[in-house]
Amino acid sequence: MAEKTLKPLPKRFPIPSDVRSALERMVRPRKRNFYERFCGAGNGIFGGLTKKTKLSEQTLRNLRDARLTVKPSEWVAGMLLAIFLPIAFTMLLWSVLVLLGGDFFGLLYMPLFGALLGGLFLMAFQAYPSSLAASRKSDAQSRAISTIMLLSFSLYHRPDLRGATIQAADSSEGKLAEDLQRGLLDLDERRRYETVRHLLTVIANEWGGIDDSTRQAIFDLLRSTGTKDEAARLSDVSKAPERVLEGADEQLTRRLNSLMMPTLAFLTFSSLAIIAVVGLSPLFKVIGMQFVDLKFFALMAAALVAAFLTFTLYMGKRRPVTIQLPEIPPDDPRLPPPGKAKVFGKFVPSWSPSLLVFAALAWPGVLYFLDVTAGMLGVIAMSFTTLWFVWATTCAIAVYGYLYASKRSKLREEERRKLADWGNVLNTLGSRMIDGKPAAQAINEAAELMAGSPLAEQLKGTSAAMERYGVDMYEALFERGAGKRVYNPLISSFLGIISRIRRDSEAAAGRACMMAAEFLRTLHRVERRFREQIDEAMGNLWLVAVVLIPVVCAMSVWVMDFMSGMKFTVAAQTAVAGVTGMPFLLGAMEAKELAILRLVMGLTAVVLGGIVARYIATIRAGRDKVEFWSA
Repeated sequence: MAEKTLKPLPKRFPIPSDVRSALERMVRPRKRNFYERFCGAGNGIFGGLTKKTKLSEQTLRNLRDARLTVKPSEWVAGMLLAIFLPIAFTMLLWSVLVLLGGDFFGLLYMPLFGALLGGLFLMAFQAYPSSLAASRKSDAQSRAISTIMLLSFSLYHRPDLRGATIQAADSSEGKLAEDLQRGLLDLDERRRYETVRHLLTVIANEWGGIDDSTRQAIFDLLRSTGTKDEAARLSDVSKAPERVLEGADEQLTRRLNSLMMPTLAFLTFSSLAIIAVVGLSPLFKVIGMQFVDLKFFALMAAALVAAFLTFTLYMGKRRPVTIQLPEIPPDDPRLPPPGKAKVFGKFVPSWSPSLLVFAALAWPGVLYFLDVTAGMLGVIAMSFTTLWFVWATTCAIAVYGYLYASKRSKLREEERRKLADWGNVLNTLGSRMIDGKPAAQAINEAAELMAGSPLAEQLKGTSAAMERYGVDMYEALFERGAGKRVYNPLISSFLGIISRIRRDSEAAAGRACMMAAEFLRTLHRVERRFREQIDEAMGNLWLVAVVLIPVVCAMSVWVMDFMSGMKFTVAAQTAVAGVTGMPFLLGAMEAKELAILRLVMGLTAVVLGGIVARYIATIRAGRDKVEFWSA
């Protein structure tokens, strides 16, 4: 990995503070995630067998692109552990049950299910690096849009390639910005590049394997600095943002089409499989197969969960490029502290409200298992039996998601509105500055016109600071506090560039304001169109998660209940008639077993719905937690 070659920087090294902090963040050790720890555990068990293992170039590339710090021997050991765990568990359980008097052949499905689970876990284990690498690639393409816009905006007003590159590297995020930061460091040390143009040429070619539109956009910017015709230069600069947005739009349509049909087909056949395996399992009794068993249904539920996880991981590689709004910083004063939730005006641990909700709803289910059937408590316990646990789990998850995402979603919508409002503000501000109005007065007029917008207060504070302290626009925005609440790095960078342009010319700053407004309006329009297309495409998947999966699980339990009742009725009637040993009777489950089956299938429906929700959130916004919990 490229980060491993970077060394901690000495304090005396003449690097801008923003670049220094970014580089130090890249070389700072990070915690190993679950996948890496799992591979480490596998290496502790199977390390002796995998010492000299070599991986294919594709696998190594996936691990590198996913930024997983896993050695080849560890990865192979983790793969063996993924296969071994379910097989060992089911074999051990099967052996214990057989030793306790269970039917040797009747329970033979358990090791077979273990082998099936091992295969599914193997597929999920192998799919994770490529899925994570593809997710990072899509995220890199999304963030590259802002970096290209910053480069284009800087070059539009001043053909200074080095200054524009430094500005984009310092002010944006994502892989392209990191590549620029590393490249500038190498350029300063004369280790790899001769000029900034050489640096951008190399980066453009490296990005050809990630996103061709980004590569072509960089070449557009390079071409703009090589011409003396001002009209041609401005034309080339303007092409770059349009090119990356058009490329993202084409990719969005293509990838959404490639996602929807396989996903709907998988979910449909999985639903049929649930009914066939659970609802029709009593029919297997007719041919002598003992599948009417809670252990069988529990293993089947685990196999369904593993299959859904494997499929969503595999299909997640095709996630389209989306335009993402910047995250609200966790230290924002409008948010509760990390790990806390605000309930009735007080901060409490974020998990405690969910635990209370679960306890408040699950107690009738506890009474059912304790066989409390008398009185009002018995009526409540027997009304829904084990479904109380399912509802308690669902409500607890919903409460946690609401407390985590409600405020963050509201702030995100506010930031989305601000993106459009900033376009109007900059247009107004630029027009008034071109008319000859001082910046402070133009900002105050823009604030009055934007009354009711969250930006009005910030603009008034900026105007007041400029008039009261006699400071320039940049200092009023970013050193007097008003600009510190501009979380969108693209907007803050535009404002910083405009402030520097104003030092030379008010009219030029006005034109820059209107140019920035056009950039923001284009970005807002494209982001809204992307969001609408994804919402339209994901509508059917939401129906599957919310309606189809719970209905199918409930129907399978109902079929089992119906066939069990029919079997007991037929058996009772034949006994009255004096007939014994009636052949071809269906399998059946007792009342307690049916209650546990409801619990198993109910929790399975909750987990599968969560997996589908995670899949939809991944398609819409990558690894964004707010998008997942607000789904």
